[in-house]
Amino acid sequence: QVIRQAEEGLKQVTAQPACVQPLFTCAVDATACPHPQLRQLAAIVLRKKIMRHWRKFTYADRNAMQATILSVLRGEQSAPVRAGLVGLVVVIAKATLPSRQWDELLPTINTMTNATPIEQESAIRLIGELTETMPHIMGEHAQVLSGVIGAGLGSPHGPVQKASLIAMTQLVEGCDNEEALDAVRNLIPPALQVAQAATTNGQSEAVGRVIEMLSLLAEQTAAPVLQPHLSIIVPFCSHVLSDAGVDDGVRIQALEFVRWLVHTRPKSLNKKGMVPALVQALLEVSCEEEDEDEADEAGLFRYAIFTLDSVACNAPSRVVLPATAAFVHQQSTSTEWACRRAAACVLGVIAEGCENKMRKSIGDWIQSLLRLLSDAEPRVRAEVIIAQLRVIS
Repeated sequence: QVIRQAEEGLKQVTAQPACVQPLFTCAVDATACPHPQLRQLAAIVLRKKIMRHWRKFTYADRNAMQATILSVLRGEQSAPVRAGLVGLVVVIAKATLPSRQWDELLPTINTMTNATPIEQESAIRLIGELTETMPHIMGEHAQVLSGVIGAGLGSPHGPVQKASLIAMTQLVEGCDNEEALDAVRNLIPPALQVAQAATTNGQSEAVGRVIEMLSLLAEQTAAPVLQPHLSIIVPFCSHVLSDAGVDDGVRIQALEFVRWLVHTRPKSLNKKGMVPALVQALLEVSCEEEDEDEADEAGLFRYAIFTLDSVACNAPSRVVLPATAAFVHQQSTSTEWACRRAAACVLGVIAEGCENKMRKSIGDWIQSLLRLLSDAEPRVRAEVIIAQLRVIS
């Protein structure tokens, strides 16, 4: 009841232009309001309400507010307050930048990118959010923006790197013209370096950002931007798949991206000799034991099997079969039920893609399945039945 009353009171207050000045003072003046949480809240409320009253202020008042926000943002030490102010800048910029009423904004952002790490982080966050909000305007500066983001990716400061990864994704998503996508091409290697380091530090979010960016590029360009970097993209994906320390959701993202690669660039992957490493990573994932509550869902194990099926159907069987055959032979007698289940599943999913080569030793494959059919674990037996049907068909 108290919260509802407070919300209703705030709604009534913010309906009046007089609310802007006290909220603005609270957001930008640490002396008047020394509590960072309150300052962040004031900036959030102001972001939602300020444009309703913006035209009721004189040009001088508007210019003063714009200059003050940028000045405070440059020296602000509180991360939550900076985040609130960045959001406020973006809302005001959306109304003023197209009509050339805030010509100081972009030069100021450029200056901030060459200042302290805190200013650099704020500048890159602004670049990303402005690009997401106004892609038609920011896309005109794609080459410059990519240079700033690239410098941020090379920063030794984690918050700057994180902001750069987010901004890179926003640039890809917002600016889908040829110039912008070409500018992004050169960001792929440093982004992969950041993500590779993130896997070592257990920072799955950064890894997920990079895979999301790769997936967006795949959707928008049908691979020309990615093609020159396959030699580093594929080993990165294989590493992510094999690293159990990476969040399962991120690894599933990587599996989906690998499936896309296998479907669209099979010849390139085979020519560069990348298929064996992918197959090995998929086999490793298939042996991982899932939680009981995930057993009936399309979790990591199922995605790995689906992806291996795609590899078997699109890559040469002479490349796929040796590793998978050795895997089935070894894991079918494992003491771990998940490995025995994986052996049955793998045998079933490669049957279609490797049909011609498997025919020559079909008796041996059937015998492997028959041995597993008497397994003590019901989950293994269930997969054996499915595998038998696939092999027979």
